[in-house]
Amino acid sequence: MPGIQKRVILWTCPRSLSTAFLRSIATLPNAQVFHELFSTVHYYASDERRPKNDDGGTAPPPFDPTMKAAAGILKANYPDKDAVFAKEMAYCVEGQLEALEAEGIFGPDSGFVHSFLIRSADRAVYSLYKASVDERLTGWSSFDPSEAGFRQLRELYDFVKDRSAGAPVVIDADDLQSAPEETMRSYCDAVGIGYKEGMTRWEPGPVPGSIWEGWHEEVEKSSGIIRVDAAARKAVPTGDLPPEVLRCIEACMPHYALLQEARILPRLGRT
Repeated sequence: MPGIQKRVILWTCPRSLSTAFLRSIATLPNAQVFHELFSTVHYYASDERRPKNDDGGTAPPPFDPTMKAAAGILKANYPDKDAVFAKEMAYCVEGQLEALEAEGIFGPDSGFVHSFLIRSADRAVYSLYKASVDERLTGWSSFDPSEAGFRQLRELYDFVKDRSAGAPVVIDADDLQSAPEETMRSYCDAVGIGYKEGMTRWEPGPVPGSIWEGWHEEVEKSSGIIRVDAAARKAVPTGDLPPEVLRCIEACMPHYALLQEARILPRLGRT
């Protein structure tokens, strides 16, 4: 069982502002953060799933790409740190939940707090599609609906809930954009991480631990999560999307709706 350090995993699906969220947690000097260890295993453990922008010149993963090794990193002790935080993609552990439970990642005695970040399926899938076919930016040239990840995220939520005394913490990326500080305060209070005023702002630069070239270009150039009112957000131009992408959005929406019902709300009015 892990030591006394608070250990939190944020499970999500692609293009849900999760890397910006990670950058926010990384501003805490007492937090050890990890970026998608299980995603690294998912893509590098099999030649058939190697990243589409890996032409053989990409640096090898920084650890043995096995679920056991990734779990070991999350369970390790980190001196002078009060919290261990990781953000992970739910679809990358599909079919591995029982094995990870045996490794001490899941279960009432694991010592981990599991939380979930969601985003409206039309926005998340649209963003995933645009990045997946932008070969200049990401090196990818095709969209794979199985990587949208909403079904796997909802199934993982159910898996965690069945093994927990209470409902897992869920936050919505729309709330994070509408009320960044308030949403982050609510999240930190809910999972037991010490909130710091102004933690949604940071210095531009590389994302700690990321090996995904091009996927985080916007957040690398950013200096924080910008407050954007819901009324000011542009509508997703669904009329320009291929049928495959529209079908994917339609299939993901029910899973998003179920998770949204469980989300915690930002503590508006607090300063």
